[in-house]
Amino acid sequence: MPIFVQNSANNIIKMKKNLVLIFILINSTAFCQSYSSHFSKQDYDSSKNFVGPNLAALKYIGQEFYLPKSRWSTTVQFVKDFNKSAYEKDNVYKCDRFWNPLKTEIEDRYYDVLTLEKSYNSEDIFLKLVNKSNNDTVYYRYKAIDASDFPFIVSGFYIKQKQKLIGQKFVFDNYITERLNKSISTDNFKLGQIMTVSDLIIDTVHGRLNVILENDLKNNVPYAYDLIFSGKIFGRVYSKEEAEDYKKDFGNYYFDLVLKHELKIGMNSRMAKLIEGFPNKINRTETQNTIYEQWVYDEKYLYFENGKLTTIQD
Repeated sequence: MPIFVQNSANNIIKMKKNLVLIFILINSTAFCQSYSSHFSKQDYDSSKNFVGPNLAALKYIGQEFYLPKSRWSTTVQFVKDFNKSAYEKDNVYKCDRFWNPLKTEIEDRYYDVLTLEKSYNSEDIFLKLVNKSNNDTVYYRYKAIDASDFPFIVSGFYIKQKQKLIGQKFVFDNYITERLNKSISTDNFKLGQIMTVSDLIIDTVHGRLNVILENDLKNNVPYAYDLIFSGKIFGRVYSKEEAEDYKKDFGNYYFDLVLKHELKIGMNSRMAKLIEGFPNKINRTETQNTIYEQWVYDEKYLYFENGKLTTIQD
């Protein structure tokens, strides 16, 4: 083969290789750009601390996180490079001997949320954070499914809840009232007593939000925010206005029974529903003068005649 033909062929092969490398480089660079740039910015309204799994994390961009202390070993995954395994010791931020981030180096600190990133070698997504105590950049592996998996307190949520709750007045059921007394070994707090939220604080000892509750005698007690206002079944909370309406409709005797979660024959269906919740099923029979209802629960049946409780079957 003539030399000039061979050289031309070699040049063409080199050009093709260079073009392939350039193509790979361009696409890799585009892929490694901030994952959040591929999606619309989502507003965070501060109404929830945990906004949801996966791409719901986009709402956190621009927010500030506080990572409280934990009484248990940390499960927070902080890495230096989101494109490397979160289980590589050299990639774990402030790694301890158990291949976890050192609690003393990451907890009780504030972080700014910059972007959302996606690893190119897995389905994992990461929030890019800046540790405000030392300006370190760190990537938090976002794998939270529900609020119990999310370790941070969002500053915007905390501020909004504080503004919303301070000055609000509530009445608590016996479950919460008993725990208020046990928490500080007292009996100052009575069932049906009106309690005012005087403050909302970050409890750095237990790693949670605490409401400070105050009764009419100015007795104060801190209590975990989540155990009252998270919507979980940790007791029943009534606003002052709700409590007054129920007292007016039911009378003090029956409303006290509602607060104690005690069913009594003669209660109406509204009282029973406040105590037992919504039934799984209601079987209804009507005659000329009477409406019969059977309320079906998992381990209980309630029977009503014209809206009055007549039988409790456990």
